Amino acid sequence: MQLLGLTVANHALGNAAEEQATLSELVANHATGGASQIARAYAYLGDADQAFAWLERADLEQDPGLIEINAEILLRNIHGDVRWQGFLQKMGLADAAPRDLSN
Repeated sequence: MQLLGLTVANHALGNAAEEQATLSELVANHATGGASQIARAYAYLGDADQAFAWLERADLEQDPGLIEINAEILLRNIHGDVRWQGFLQKMGLADAAPRDLSN
């Protein structure tokens, strides 16, 4: 989670080199067992293709991080993608309303 947080923080601060370094470390060290975290990072960074590829991997690995993907703020950037509803359907979550996290 620390590397995910650092990736997100560096992106928000505009530190592109640090963002890529922490993302690379996240992928290199946590590809197995951390696919949902990697998907969150890519979604937040705006790379929908990579985000969905990592979500698919997380599904294959039965990553417990997928349990509450509807409520995950870092995935909001891909909610408008046509693949999002298909993925939720695949996970059996298409009918579940996302939580309002604005409060």
